[in-house]
Amino acid sequence: VGFTRNPSDGSDALYIDYLANAQGEDVVAGRRNALGVEQLQRRAPGAYQELAAHKEVLEKTFGDMQDFEFTIEDGKLYMLQTRSGKRTPLAALRIAHDLVADGIIAAATAVERLAGLDLEDIEYRDLIVPEGVQPIAQAVSAGTGVAVGAAVFDPARVKALKRDTPVLLLRENAETADVAAIAEADALITARGARTSHAAVVARHLGKVCLVGCSALQIDVSGRSCRLGEATIREGDVLSIDGASGCIYAGRLSIRRAKPTALLSEIESWAQRPHSGVDEKSEKGGPGSKNLEPSRRGAAAQQRNFNHRDKKMKPR
Repeated sequence: VGFTRNPSDGSDALYIDYLANAQGEDVVAGRRNALGVEQLQRRAPGAYQELAAHKEVLEKTFGDMQDFEFTIEDGKLYMLQTRSGKRTPLAALRIAHDLVADGIIAAATAVERLAGLDLEDIEYRDLIVPEGVQPIAQAVSAGTGVAVGAAVFDPARVKALKRDTPVLLLRENAETADVAAIAEADALITARGARTSHAAVVARHLGKVCLVGCSALQIDVSGRSCRLGEATIREGDVLSIDGASGCIYAGRLSIRRAKPTALLSEIESWAQRPHSGVDEKSEKGGPGSKNLEPSRRGAAAQQRNFNHRDKKMKPR
């Protein structure tokens, strides 16, 4: 499973999870840790280069960042299906800006796509880590940002504990059965699971900090405590987590906040431009002519086959 851009921070780089000798369901189910881009480059360099070439084709064809599935069999790459990818608000801002800069969509389209977001709430956040303080564990980043709150291990207790303090949900697996609790929590930390698992995708879309594949996490069967490396954490103990680095710290750390002012200013200038309501790239027959809104994209894309080097992809 892959994204043509990073769905957490919007950076322009392939974001890939894969498993050898497995099916796509094994990746998205949230019960297994996945391998990433570096391992794919090393194990199947030819397939990786072909996949990288598809990135531009996908975005120009569908006019948006794509969430796609693929398989490699006997060294041969098969592209299976694609759709517009879920993303954090910060990623949505950067991706919309960069797609305009890349000539894939028009500025008016970018403004329209961002209309549902509260741009004033979008910010960069990082932890202020005092000198000498070390993380007690580290995981794989699946959703950027930072979170400070009480550790909770039972999804059924998240809502009640949240009345008094922000909560961080710690689980063995990244499973969709926990989605209601994830929506209430400030962050999700799992011992197993891939960045592209269904639960991680939902957490990211909800703007939650998400860490997966934390091998140091061992949750007690009582559901009231866990081990994080050498540390014992009980329900209610405060943790601070950094979604960018994957670091987990014991105790409460301070948070530094900053606005993406340059991006916000440029988007605001686009919003103030007069326009006819027609995508200017569509009028020129450019990439914008394939830039369909999400509600229309699925139906229209059903009529297209994505053909590239004798491979076919269909929207899902």
